[in-house]
Amino acid sequence: MSRLDAWDSRGAAGRPLVLKVAGPAGVVTAQVSPLRGEDELRARSFFDRRADLPSVLRESVLLELAVTGLNGAPPTAQALDGLALGDRSRLVLATLCASYGAPEELLMQCREASCGAWISLPFDPAPILDAAPARIAPLRFETGGASFAVRAPTGTDMITLADRGANSVAQLLEICAPGVPAAALPQVEALWASGDACAELIYAADCPSCGAGLGTRLDPLLLVELAMQAEGGVAAEFDLLARSYGWSDAILSQMPAWRRRVYIQTIRAAEDARADAPLPRRMQA
Repeated sequence: MSRLDAWDSRGAAGRPLVLKVAGPAGVVTAQVSPLRGEDELRARSFFDRRADLPSVLRESVLLELAVTGLNGAPPTAQALDGLALGDRSRLVLATLCASYGAPEELLMQCREASCGAWISLPFDPAPILDAAPARIAPLRFETGGASFAVRAPTGTDMITLADRGANSVAQLLEICAPGVPAAALPQVEALWASGDACAELIYAADCPSCGAGLGTRLDPLLLVELAMQAEGGVAAEFDLLARSYGWSDAILSQMPAWRRRVYIQTIRAAEDARADAPLPRRMQA
């Protein structure tokens, strides 16, 4: 593999990413393709109509648009929902990287009431993309003289909780480890963490403005980053390219997001160059 291919496969936008993920039938290969204009418009329209949509269902919408293969076959919604939580988060990150390029920083806000500063913090997606797949197969453990089985939570489990209007760990315990007493929750959480290291991605840092400790879950932050890429911008970008190049909506709808941004950068650079150009002599004071 050339140096360029190695970089493109993990850093640059525009190329599919391939990850190993864990499903109910075992480890499978997932291919994530760059979002096209019509994908962004569909997701944006759906999210605007369903502002109260739980984050797990937002993930599902994005994964249905971006994951184009599981073991070489088109994935079903059920198969994508059945993936482990950490692997779903990894696929959301892969969607961001394939569509717009690997983010070098993430935007976070300090939660200190006296600060509230917005901060750009460095981010390296490689350790997450390259993490080992989760383990969904049940693990057994003993507590109180009894033996129990516990499996890693999946998207389906979180969707079930959302449908019930529930979101507590205790309620998740009832689904993934039936019969396990609530007192054994710390043991179950330790097993979950060992079987799915990416199930809860935490970004920890110190606020450079006030020094307060920052800690936030990364998976919803990735959804925010994806939303910001398209916030009020997809239709405007279509309009700019149509006026600049005369391209039809059909062409722009099929164009990958990363390629659209290349052309827009070219237009912006030309506009900046014209703005910086000296006035003709007859127009100078």
